[in-house]
Amino acid sequence: MELKEFLHMNGGDGELSYAQNSFLQRGVSLMSEPMLESAVRSIISGDLGSRKVLKVADLGCGVGPVPLALVSLVEEYVKRECEQLSWDVDDDDDQMPEIEIYMNDLPSNDFNLLFRDLLRMMEEEKREDVEGKSKKVPLCFLMGVPGSYYGRLFPKESLHLVHANCTLHWLSQAPGGLYSPEGRAINKGNIYISETSPREVGKAYLGQFEGDMTQFLQCRSQEVVSNGL
Repeated sequence: MELKEFLHMNGGDGELSYAQNSFLQRGVSLMSEPMLESAVRSIISGDLGSRKVLKVADLGCGVGPVPLALVSLVEEYVKRECEQLSWDVDDDDDQMPEIEIYMNDLPSNDFNLLFRDLLRMMEEEKREDVEGKSKKVPLCFLMGVPGSYYGRLFPKESLHLVHANCTLHWLSQAPGGLYSPEGRAINKGNIYISETSPREVGKAYLGQFEGDMTQFLQCRSQEVVSNGL
C-alpha cells in the first residue's frame, strides 16, 4: 500500500482533531488574503468576464477553518469585484459569475466532515438578514477531488486559480539515501534534519523536494488556463 493511500490528518472534530488544531495554518492563510483577493479580482476583471464560471482548486485542503475561509473569501471577492465593475448583482438574472471550487486532499482525508461544514456555512450565508433581505452571494458548487497533487488531478486548461496553504512542505515520499550500504540509518536518533544530521541527509531531502516541486509545477502548468494563477 502506498503512503498516499493511508496518510491523513486526524479526522473528526474532537479535541485532538486537525479541524480543532489548525489555527496556526489559519493564521498563515490570513497573511495571504491580500494576494488571494488580488488574484480573484484580476481574473474576474480580465479574461473571465461576466456570466462565466470561475474554477478554483484548493490543494491539500484538509478540514477545519482554512478551507471554510477560502470558500467564503472567494465568494466575497467575486461579489466585491462585480460591484466594483458595476455589474448587476441584485437581479435573479444577474451578471455575477458562478464558482466551482474543487477541494483536494489525499483519499483518506475526512471529506465527510469537510463538506458537512462547508454546506452548513453556505446555508448560513443564504439565510435572510435581520432586515428580511437575502444576502446575495455568487452561486458556488463544491466538488471533492481525492488524490496526490504531485500528479495530474484535472483536465488540461480547466482551472483559473490554484490555492495551496501550508501544504507543499509535505513530500511525496521519504527520500532515498537515508540508509548506508550496510542498511543502517544515517540520521539515527533524529526524526528531522538536526545539527547532528550528516550532510547527506540534507542533500537527500533537498533532492526529494526539488523533484516533487518540479512535478507539482509541471502538472499545474497543464491544468491552469492561460493567464491563470
